[in-house]
Amino acid sequence: MNKKKKVLLVGGIVLLVLVGVLAALLLFSPEEEEGVDSSSSDSTVNLLEKNINTLTKLTIKNEKDEIVMTQSEDGVFAVEALKGLPTDQSSVKEVFSAMAVIDAVKVVSDSPENLEEYGLADPKTVVEATQKDGERYSLKIGVKSPLNDGYYAMLDGDPKLYLVQINPYGYLSTKAGKDYLSKALTSNDEGKEVEELVQKITLSREDTGRELVFEQVENDAEAHYSPMYASAFVMTSPVKAYVESTYFGDVADAAVSFDAASVVGIFPTQEQLGEYGLLEPTAVYTAFMKDGSQVQVKVGKACYSDPAAEDEKAGTEITGYYVQLVGRDAVYYARTGQMPFLTTTVFDMISQIPFAPNITQVDTLTISAEGVEYLIDFVQTETGSDSNSVEVTGTVNGKEVDKDKLANFYIYVVSALANELYTETPAGSPILTLTFRFNDASLSPLTVAFHDVGDRKASITVNGQTRFATRMAYVTAFFENVKAIAANQAINPNY
Repeated sequence: MNKKKKVLLVGGIVLLVLVGVLAALLLFSPEEEEGVDSSSSDSTVNLLEKNINTLTKLTIKNEKDEIVMTQSEDGVFAVEALKGLPTDQSSVKEVFSAMAVIDAVKVVSDSPENLEEYGLADPKTVVEATQKDGERYSLKIGVKSPLNDGYYAMLDGDPKLYLVQINPYGYLSTKAGKDYLSKALTSNDEGKEVEELVQKITLSREDTGRELVFEQVENDAEAHYSPMYASAFVMTSPVKAYVESTYFGDVADAAVSFDAASVVGIFPTQEQLGEYGLLEPTAVYTAFMKDGSQVQVKVGKACYSDPAAEDEKAGTEITGYYVQLVGRDAVYYARTGQMPFLTTTVFDMISQIPFAPNITQVDTLTISAEGVEYLIDFVQTETGSDSNSVEVTGTVNGKEVDKDKLANFYIYVVSALANELYTETPAGSPILTLTFRFNDASLSPLTVAFHDVGDRKASITVNGQTRFATRMAYVTAFFENVKAIAANQAINPNY
């Protein structure tokens, strides 16, 4: 046999083997195991199909509750047990949709013999649907399958046993009427910015020991020396302070966008409110809206698991709190992460920079330190067509100083960080006073005074109001730096 014939023979044998293997796979491949979840496939079984708009009423009877849901002519859903409390429209619509078009994962049996085995001899959940023309039909839901891939169910008048998906049919067995209450405590249906909707926010918390007030101030005479990143809101009590836009933005958002995690109960008694800690709340968040309305959320006792989740075990760490929207007769559970107004520290909400005039706007800075007065005159010169390109030079007590050293000194001046709120009236005379006057005569001057209040701290009084305390080290280093700049020497930026 020549070489060419050998190759052809071997190739033919290989081809026959491959064909045989393929035939065996096709002939003996096992069909899908019974009970395997095929909910993601296209092989669902349609039990019934109606138009959702023709359904007017659903009655759900399960072990927890008997729930009556209705749909109005204009497509608004309601739950009778809520008695006018806002209904979660999307959740109820999902139930109506599930009963308008009922699909099964598969047919378990054409004629089941032992219905008790499937929880359908005396079903714990029965959903009855009523249409506009008065026609009714019902779906019986039994127990969960051993593979946890669905619930056994039967449609009234149909002898077949089906397996239906856990979502949404299994949920019909586990939800009570209260669970269809809207979890949105606040919402922004107009899609506007918080600043357009909210005028003022007040916040009382146990850890602060006082009420914090944030509001939008019109014609703020001090706005020209606020930090560049400041929010439109300003803290006005217990002291005036500029608000840090990023962190406070999350706090303010609760006024227009705040969803709870679950519903604990509806129409609570005074005794229950006391048990939830809502009669003596941990925190109270109030937003005064520009349209004259008011939103107030009370935060009660801490929770170590979701109290509405029966299968969630309590841990050792706080996961959330009981909350109540004042005016809505219900109690919710909200996770800690859903409430930035509860967890954000005061000094994350406000700027630690108590004063920051832009050097390009300052005409003179008068400094009184250790009995000596220094007068710094600033000169601003535009260096290009761009008005933001400005070179600043200046003199100290009439003597010209290096512009870079002057810039470094000014950076130090505005680096006095507020380390704590301080509202006590300091005694004695200030140890350091700064007076800023501006090129624009319509802008009011800024006077900042520092007092030694002990414990290595200096209070900061801005335009007559004592607001903060900073480290005494700032003042001590300031004394040395002002002497240095007067002598046209380099300054030390650290303290």
